[in-house]
Amino acid sequence: MIKKIRVGATTYKVRKKKLGSIWGYTDFEEEKIFIDSRAKDRQQVSTLLHEALHAMIAEYGINYTLDHNQDESLVRTLESGIVQLILRNKEFTEELVASLEYDEC
Repeated sequence: MIKKIRVGATTYKVRKKKLGSIWGYTDFEEEKIFIDSRAKDRQQVSTLLHEALHAMIAEYGINYTLDHNQDESLVRTLESGIVQLILRNKEFTEELVASLEYDEC
């Protein structure tokens, strides 16, 4: 699992720890994303995507227009859609990644 992820202007540290009844959460003040250490690898990656989407919503101020339920519904929808887009469109995913320029986090 990666140690940090950049979302907009913020670099979040990614930490694994045993969590209660959730797979992950984002601490916006501490700029940390926590992932349940008991989750399998695929669930950890999916959870990191989920939490990164929460961070994007906050980074760009969309969270101010949504209540908690709307925020969570939007993130779950985007997470599922992005995962399916990647899994079902390997050529597109490879082309997209190859065409993008990005900085090291």
